[in-house]
Amino acid sequence: MGEDWHTVTALELGAYIEDGRVDPVTLVEYFLDRIEHHDSDRSVFLRPMPNRGRLEAVAAKDRAKRGLRRGPLDGVPISWKDLFDTAGTPTTAASTLLKNRVPLDDALVVRRAASGGAVCLGKTNLTEFAYSGLGINPVTGTPENPFDKDTARCPGGSSSGAAVSVSTGLAAAAIGSDTGGSVRVPAAWNNLVGLKTTIGLVPTDGVLPLSQTLDTVGPLTKNVADANAVLGLLLNDRPANLDGANLSGTRLLVASAFLSDGMSKSVQQIFESAIDVIGKAGASLVFGDVPEYQELDRLIGSPGDIQACEAYANWGELVSANVQSVYRPVAERILAGREYLAVDMIKHSMKVLELQHRYFKRAAEFSAVLTPTVMISPPPIAMLADDDDRYVTANIESLRFSRLGNRLGLCGLTIPCGFDTLGMPVGLLINGLPKTDYGILRIGAAIERALESTQ
Repeated sequence: MGEDWHTVTALELGAYIEDGRVDPVTLVEYFLDRIEHHDSDRSVFLRPMPNRGRLEAVAAKDRAKRGLRRGPLDGVPISWKDLFDTAGTPTTAASTLLKNRVPLDDALVVRRAASGGAVCLGKTNLTEFAYSGLGINPVTGTPENPFDKDTARCPGGSSSGAAVSVSTGLAAAAIGSDTGGSVRVPAAWNNLVGLKTTIGLVPTDGVLPLSQTLDTVGPLTKNVADANAVLGLLLNDRPANLDGANLSGTRLLVASAFLSDGMSKSVQQIFESAIDVIGKAGASLVFGDVPEYQELDRLIGSPGDIQACEAYANWGELVSANVQSVYRPVAERILAGREYLAVDMIKHSMKVLELQHRYFKRAAEFSAVLTPTVMISPPPIAMLADDDDRYVTANIESLRFSRLGNRLGLCGLTIPCGFDTLGMPVGLLINGLPKTDYGILRIGAAIERALESTQ
């Protein structure tokens, strides 16, 4: 079985530890060896943390031997996006500008995960300062999407290394952040489950910010059950009960009118096939327009956009003083915020709040709202790396659906729903109202089961 430990879920590995089929020390060495052999260029893991991982694994092995395991993921190796502070190890947001930044303490969620027994494998790559949906980083290297062996394609961002660490079997699960789609986009493009949590549900203490108003923390995993278990770990709480999750009586709004504008025909076909399966599995489907999506889509990026303003407030002076050291499209996005006036931001935020209230009223009639996670397939890296116009267009397309959830304050779950004509994964996005995270996990588990039954 040792040759296949990277193919099973995090909860299955936890069960193997529980019944003695593997011990945490053997398991961490297995994953560290895979990192050494399959990520020699360090495009996925910027900084493996073997010493910490081994120490945590020894403690987990001792707990397992004494029957004192702290939970279902005790002893399971996971990765952390290089935004999460880890004591004594640099946390740099994948930027050379922060290469000497060594925190003294762990982020709160890192401490929680450690107290639950999770084993830290190290820090994963991302777009500089977490500011892109594509995952390209010429400074630290871009982890290639593993689903195309012939063409190097975007992994999705900004949690690029997080997603690829799981999809290539270098970690059992990963922790990322999501400000506009940075968990959900790479999860979708890597055939994974990704959870964007409700703003404020998971603490961001000790997490390098992009936009404090919008930043969230969430897991990238092989299935919904793992995402649920990891969320419990991050909350220091019991995960939701997914037993018996089904779609009977579930009323879902399919935002159909928003989907035809510029979306890949192949992605649309896969999404429509998944919707058909969901309907046949017992869900009540309503196809309709969501005008708040269209209005918000046009509003994002206009003067006063809160993400642009806060990104500049956090990193603008540093980037401005060292602009040649930052990938140009990322630097330009950060510096764009300096042009906005306070009144622009207030007007923009007031309009978003109005759209939020209208959306909540509309969505309250449904258990969730469904869209594709991403409207396009992962583009070739070479096509975008030196073409700023193409990069900007592809970045907007990658985030167009997911960023709506951040601005509206929603929680969102992406689950795999098939492969397009290029053989690239397609994700289905389940948007829930704030603080319904466990509810959309149950819906996601039911949809996951329905889709798997057709394969």
